Amino acid sequence: MSLLVLIESVPGWNDKTPEEIYDFLAAPTVEISDPAFWTWAGIEKFGGADCAQELCAFLKANGKEHMIYQLGGKGLVISDNDVQQMLYYLHSIGKPGMLTLALMGKRTISALEASGISTSIEEISLVQRKRMLEYDATNRLQAYREALSSWNGSGEEPVL
Repeated sequence: MSLLVLIESVPGWNDKTPEEIYDFLAAPTVEISDPAFWTWAGIEKFGGADCAQELCAFLKANGKEHMIYQLGGKGLVISDNDVQQMLYYLHSIGKPGMLTLALMGKRTISALEASGISTSIEEISLVQRKRMLEYDATNRLQAYREALSSWNGSGEEPVL
């Protein structure tokens, strides 16, 4: 995806300032969700051993043994809303590694980050201005073509 396509994806981009476009593109609006099945190995690798132990203890204490078995087998989708809610709860009570896991499962990033484009307000300004000039040139050419089509040879010929 090009910067121009990204700029044109902003509603009303041609009426916005480069700063407004940058702010829109830099705001976290794109949800990234990991559909993968996570096992205990992944929980420990990314959350740490303490995280895995705390999660196991919580699941046991709350009658969710089926989740313990899932994590030991095929795995558990940590982007699932119920799992996300549980991970954020465990983070809120100070359990280690839970926020890391929650964010690996589901997070919101900016359109710039999602596209892999790094830019500045100055670059956005230049790309926006060039596109507006292209539109002006296209409109002038179209008006010339229309005048040329209706010109019958008498009088002055149309000027571009």
